[in-house]
Amino acid sequence: MRFMASSDMVTPRRQWSVGSIALAVFVVAFAVRFVWAVFVQRPHAAVYTDMQGYVDRAVWLLDNSAPPDPRAQTFYPYGAHALIALEFLVFGRNSEIAIAIVHALVGAVPAACMVPLTLRLIPSRSAAAFVGLVVSFWQPQIIYVGFFLSEIWFCAAIALHACATVDARRSNLRLLAAGVLSGIAFVVRPQFLLTWVLDSLEHAIAWLRRPGLRRTLWAIGCLVLPMALAVGYSGARHYRLTGRWGLISDNANLNRFFADTDVCEVQGNWITPTGDRWQYVFGPPAKPQPCGGDRVVHFDGYIGDPTILDHLRRARLHGVPWFDRIARMAGNVSLLAAKNTPFPESGRGWRGILQRDFSAVVLWAVFPLCAVGLALGRRDRLKFVALANFASVVVAAALYYGESRYRVPYDPFAILFAAVGVYEVAIRVGHLARRARAMLLQSRRNAGPLEGE
Repeated sequence: MRFMASSDMVTPRRQWSVGSIALAVFVVAFAVRFVWAVFVQRPHAAVYTDMQGYVDRAVWLLDNSAPPDPRAQTFYPYGAHALIALEFLVFGRNSEIAIAIVHALVGAVPAACMVPLTLRLIPSRSAAAFVGLVVSFWQPQIIYVGFFLSEIWFCAAIALHACATVDARRSNLRLLAAGVLSGIAFVVRPQFLLTWVLDSLEHAIAWLRRPGLRRTLWAIGCLVLPMALAVGYSGARHYRLTGRWGLISDNANLNRFFADTDVCEVQGNWITPTGDRWQYVFGPPAKPQPCGGDRVVHFDGYIGDPTILDHLRRARLHGVPWFDRIARMAGNVSLLAAKNTPFPESGRGWRGILQRDFSAVVLWAVFPLCAVGLALGRRDRLKFVALANFASVVVAAALYYGESRYRVPYDPFAILFAAVGVYEVAIRVGHLARRARAMLLQSRRNAGPLEGE
């Protein structure tokens, strides 16, 4: 009979405790999001602008139909509308309660994921529960369960990916899960490709330092193969629909135009292969308003035509100094936290107050504390994973324009490291206080009794 070490005896209990906390947080997050999706903002009551586009593309996929111009199917990445189509397929297109439940379940995933991730940097189950509950009630994430958009799916994918990749070297199953989740995140929002590249390079460098070529190749394959399949299929799909090679979608060309210029609206008019005339009007909500004059661009051609858009962008940039271009990029990045609120949430009544208040909290509280946590938190792979995610959204905002909406999926990581910042500062302040107290007591002992005592 083998005697169990003390660590063997406490580990199962500790794991169950963490699991219980994560489950409780998940239930709370689900309940909050379900109430929002049923009583505050039902997804079916907000099928317009971007949401209309996601629903239309999901219906095209389900009905095996196509718009008059096949290129319209490649203007946006296909991951989110494919997941929405799956919702419609399983539960029906008009099943409001069932879809509210699905959105609430998916939207609750990041809150639960933050519990075990927090424990990697803060040795306190209470702190882990607190971080999970903050994410559970985090308004910028809650609102997206009420819309047919990509946010909830991408939030869940990157949170699960973080849980899988931080411990991926310990398990082949975790390795494969990290690879599959990377592929899913990419087809929902292609900016995740940068996160995946940085994360995979860090993994590869660590594995190459260890003996065992077979395990190294297997590990790299688990991470690379799912992403290679996702990128390969996306590129082939793009070529089939447009006749041009592309990574996954065409909206990058338009977003680059908005990022590099002061243009606030683009209108494209073109004749489709079926002879229909199409018009597409697009303008980022975060662009300064009112929009008019030479800030509105009209052209004859497909809205995502890379040749037309590149020519227009270069003409606008002619003679613009590099300093001004870099300043514009910095301004694009600042839009992730300032000068706008997450689209398309209502700006009226109590919902508008929540929008503005949470924007202030993010800007003046969470982000500074997050920076402290990243600087002072102990060395852990989670810190690298978070930085890789933050790098993706910052680079995407600088090159392709930013909005608060695009930052929201990364908020749980910012909240986690804000908590780490508070914890690390408290530890250091406590240490300094104890040291000062000890020095004071020592100085009193050295001084000896006062004269006359």
